Amino acid sequence: MTKFDDNTVQCLVCGSSRLEEAYVDEVFNVDGRHVLVEHIPARRCRQCGELTFDSETTERVRLLLHESATPTRSVTLDVFDLATA
Repeated sequence: MTKFDDNTVQCLVCGSSRLEEAYVDEVFNVDGRHVLVEHIPARRCRQCGELTFDSETTERVRLLLHESATPTRSVTLDVFDLATA
């Protein structure tokens, strides 16, 4: 991972400029179904852990989720309902 020492780029949550390059996985709810997107490039704050995504990445994820892209694979997802536990 690359560490970002550019003091002009700061975390929107804590204001730290200690950011690093990361690849993250996120689950999205799209029309009532859960979809996992893996290996999303992001910047992670080394102080508080907040993730930020650039506009190009955000648009790529949006298109992937809302266009008729073919999933790489499917997985089974366990669901727990805290309201009934």
